[in-house]
Amino acid sequence: MGFNVGVIADILKFPWPLFPKYKYIYHQGERFDIPALIQDFEFTISLPANNKYELLSIAFASTGYKDGDSFSLRLNDKVILNKIYTKELGQAKQIQPVRKIDSSQDTLTFIYHNTTGTSKVIWVDFDLTSQKEINEGG
Repeated sequence: MGFNVGVIADILKFPWPLFPKYKYIYHQGERFDIPALIQDFEFTISLPANNKYELLSIAFASTGYKDGDSFSLRLNDKVILNKIYTKELGQAKQIQPVRKIDSSQDTLTFIYHNTTGTSKVIWVDFDLTSQKEINEGG
């Protein structure tokens, strides 16, 4: 009894939007201080200019987890993640289908819903692919 083993030589041939089309990996981390007693914080995420991106996933962690706090993510006026409640451990959310982002015209906004009103630090990491390779530091 025999079988064949196939090798996929080019991952870029997987069907978009379930898989990314761009080949350059780009990760960007953000850190925000959330003061006490403020409910909703909106942060515009700045990506390197003159490039196109595909958002694959985000990872989130914070100090002082409190039941009731959550986060959302918007691309322009479209909701990608809506009120994802914080957990005691860091968490990652895969984005499918992949979302295209053009740095010259799109706005990516992270919203932290601090319903408990406690101060904390949050970290958000964005996993993306880019059309052109990024060589500058941020």
